[in-house]
Amino acid sequence: MTKEQSLVWASAHFLSTPFPADIFEYGDEDDILEHISEHPWQPFENHSDSDVYDYIEALADDVRRLNPNQTK
Repeated sequence: MTKEQSLVWASAHFLSTPFPADIFEYGDEDDILEHISEHPWQPFENHSDSDVYDYIEALADDVRRLNPNQTK
């Protein structure tokens, strides 16, 4: 699992609509934060977009650390 794939996977835990698979290929930081702003899961509606991204990134990093044989 690449870092980008793990971020897309983890985003489903914090957003009502996960990141599109190609957001890291074609999007920039503004596109990512805009997607978070437009699709927060209800419990995270009052969190800042950058905080939600930090949560997504932390979960993605943990999954990659727990499954080192599945990383590329």
